[in-house]
Parts: sequence; C-alpha cells; structure tokens
Amino acid sequence: SALERFRRVVVAQGGDPATIDDPTRLPAPRLQIEVLAPRGGYLRAVRARPIGHATMLLGAGRSRVEARIDPAVGVILHKKLGDRVEANEPLCTILADDEGRARELALPILANAYEIGPEAPIVPELIVERIAMGD
Repeated sequence: SALERFRRVVVAQGGDPATIDDPTRLPAPRLQIEVLAPRGGYLRAVRARPIGHATMLLGAGRSRVEARIDPAVGVILHKKLGDRVEANEPLCTILADDEGRARELALPILANAYEIGPEAPIVPELIVERIAMGD
C-alpha cells in the first residue's frame, strides 16, 4: 500500500510513475566524483547545511526562484555518524553535469562537511518512542 501511495504522490506532482519500477528512466548525471576520507577514524560529524549548500550549487536546488533544478545532480552519502572509515574511503559521491562547479565549488564544501576523529562518537537513538495504533 505504501508503494501505491507513493505512485499517487508522484502522479499528483506531475512525475512519471513508470520510473518507480524502472529507475533507468531517470535523468543521469554526466559525471560522478567521490569525496574521499582524508584519514582513517570514526565519523564524528556530518554537517547537513554544507551538504545542502553543495547540492544547491550543483543545481539540485534553487539559489533564486527562477533558477532551473537539474534532477540528475546531487550527492549520494555513503557513511553515517559513528561509522568507521579508512583513509581514502568514499564518504559521498557527487553527481554532476558541470565538472567545474563540482570540483571547484561542491567538492571543497563537501570535504569540510565531515569530521573524522580517533574515537567513536556517542550516536543518539534515531527512534525516540514507538506509538501503537490500536490493538
């Protein structure tokens, strides 16, 4: 039922529901660039604001109302808070159509969005409470 509801949402927003069953129909970026861990350790912070800013600069969001959104670009996050990482292991992958924007603008921002330290951080629980619906 969740998948059927998702299809209705896609249609209501003017999307093609066929892409749900065949993701190859989605726009693809021209290039992919991995952002590598500068050293090994534990992922102590992943800062959302710089990641969002970098994706906007790639074209996945708007800096002005009239700006065009490119549905092929973005960032794939590979690691989450508390994960152990090795030096040169991918932290995320930039999906881009403009190599200059990706390398000169997004890459430095994304590289600074991660904090790696020698000790694992205390990771808060993602689910605080479960609420039962009926008996």
